[in-house]
Amino acid sequence: MTIDVAVFGAGRIGKIHGRNAALHPKAKLVSVSDPHGPSAQALAEETGAAVRDIDAAVAASDIDAVLICTPTTTHADLIERAAKAGKAAFCEKPVDLSAERIRSCLAIVEKASPQD
Repeated sequence: MTIDVAVFGAGRIGKIHGRNAALHPKAKLVSVSDPHGPSAQALAEETGAAVRDIDAAVAASDIDAVLICTPTTTHADLIERAAKAGKAAFCEKPVDLSAERIRSCLAIVEKASPQD
């Protein structure tokens, strides 16, 4: 079984995580999203992924998980969007600079997570 992955952010850390996902035998990098088109295109071409905007990647049925490698101010919102869409999320640290915002994000993730 492979996990189909999208990376959000094609900067320094996004390149590292995107390349790692593309090289992992049980993962497939499907999508790269970044507002800087040339960065997204370069990482996508290198890894065999497609370029999609974040909205399309979150909505895509062919993506199981997202790697959030964007600026800190976007992390909590992207985590929440991924959770609500039923996707697993890995987020670069920190989730947010506000402890209150982190708690509200975690509450949304817990609510969206399947219960055993």
